Amino acid sequence: MEKNVYEFVAKKTDDPIVEWKICTMSGQEFPIYQSDRDFYDKISPMLNGVKYPIISPTLCPEERERRRMSRRNEWSLYRSTCNASGKQIISMYPDNSGYTVYDWKIWYSDQWDAMEYGREYDFTKTFFENFEWLNRVVPKKSLHIVESMENCEYCNYGIFSKSCYLVNGWWRAENCLYSIIPVRSTYDVDGGFNTLCQHCYQCIHCIWCFVCRYADHSNNCKNSSFLSFCNNCEECIWCVNLQSAKYCILNKQYTKEEYETRAKEILKDRNTIADFQGKFELLVASSPKKNVNNIAAESCFANYVQNGKGHLFCSVVFEWTGNKYCSYTGMNKEDPIYDGYATTQSGYVMETCGFTGRKSAFMLTGEFNITDCYYCQHINACEYCFWCIGIKNKKYCILNKQYTKEEYETLVGKIITQMVNDKQRWEFFPTALSTFGYNETIAQTFYPMTKDEAVQRWYTWQNQEHFANIPEGMQTIQGKDLPITIDGVHDDIVQKIIVCEETGKPFRVIQQELDFYRKHNIPLPTRHQDIRQRHLLKKRMPKDFHLTHCAKCNEEMLSVYTPVLWYQVYCEACYTKEIYG
Repeated sequence: MEKNVYEFVAKKTDDPIVEWKICTMSGQEFPIYQSDRDFYDKISPMLNGVKYPIISPTLCPEERERRRMSRRNEWSLYRSTCNASGKQIISMYPDNSGYTVYDWKIWYSDQWDAMEYGREYDFTKTFFENFEWLNRVVPKKSLHIVESMENCEYCNYGIFSKSCYLVNGWWRAENCLYSIIPVRSTYDVDGGFNTLCQHCYQCIHCIWCFVCRYADHSNNCKNSSFLSFCNNCEECIWCVNLQSAKYCILNKQYTKEEYETRAKEILKDRNTIADFQGKFELLVASSPKKNVNNIAAESCFANYVQNGKGHLFCSVVFEWTGNKYCSYTGMNKEDPIYDGYATTQSGYVMETCGFTGRKSAFMLTGEFNITDCYYCQHINACEYCFWCIGIKNKKYCILNKQYTKEEYETLVGKIITQMVNDKQRWEFFPTALSTFGYNETIAQTFYPMTKDEAVQRWYTWQNQEHFANIPEGMQTIQGKDLPITIDGVHDDIVQKIIVCEETGKPFRVIQQELDFYRKHNIPLPTRHQDIRQRHLLKKRMPKDFHLTHCAKCNEEMLSVYTPVLWYQVYCEACYTKEIYG
């Protein structure tokens, strides 16, 4: 982000910038606020009566997030082999990964003990060299799902859900297919970041929507298609910025009879839908845009906040207060977190990726109930642990080895001192030690790079292509040759392989999916689910913030839109007045 963005926030929040730093990766200048220093001090560990201060980061916020995301493989799944049972499984790791991988049910069971891999810290090696040895030998779980899941064997990173398929990051969802982070939703198909939605298709950032298709940033809508930033609408098609409307097409009012006739013509097949797409895109481009998309947000310089207060430089935050530099976090009313990704129900934590706990830092996919832990991965219900992997219900452990409280605090103090000497003090896990290739992770989705660019930044790369083998005798059909209506699709389509019209990648339609398309009269998709998600994500608002002026009142404001002539970007007050009257 530009320097003036940081200065604008400092002025508006009365939070002075006490230091400017140069990112060691990108060369970009970024600030340290007084509130940053106060936060780092609050979460710094106290050992034998001595505080070991967590120092300010060396990377700018964007590079810190890229580094965290490069540890998160949500979508790249492989047919693999469980090293405990020898059975075929679906896994985040291909067989040639070099890691020992257990089926997730075995990993959570009592069939093995991560403490058996414990070792003493070797001071002849660096801090991260010690960890990498442990990282190589402790078994990894095939998928990040837990026992609260039912019939979700082909999903990743989810909890408290049922009968979902190829979904990632979901919470209390049911019968969702190919979706990204559906929350409390049912039958969310090909969706992204939807909350409390039911029977929706290809919708993104919607709340409380029912039987909607191709909608984005819309709330409380029903039986509608192709909506953008609409609220409380019913029976509407191809509309933008509409409020409490019914029977509208391209923002024009129709009678009930006129609407039903036109709707049947427009949505009758894949071709007529495509014909109208261009008209809708022109309407979207010419319509006023809100600088950010927050709901019930107070004193926030962030985007996609729901029921939050005091968030800075965040994206997608639910029911939280005071977070900074975070994305996809939620469900904690009070204590803040810094530099978190997919972190929930936590407080006073920083540099975490997939975590639930308190007063901890530099954590990779922690499980639950974690307190005062640093540099750990996949641990559960632990306190005062340092550099541990896969342990459960433990206290005062280092490198999976048990110590007394006195031994623990003395040894951790010595290790931190070595980190200072090795210039590794309070640095996040090095990019070169990631268990995944950059192109396997969500970092490639939000911060795309070529292989050469990734290697120059010391990221690993998945070089081997893992093709989906089409079983012998299976019938294939080209996506472009699929019937243009769902009525023309026969039951045997679930036994066929469809070839993506854009990439040539094979994919299938499962029975649960076919039933959904038939129920809602939706044509079969002609593209692979990965490509459908990629196109869907293009509807999201941009990620970075820019200092600009409201096109209506000229008030200085932060916006996620780069100032361009063909966009009318309004501040919240002007947008509300323009749209709601």
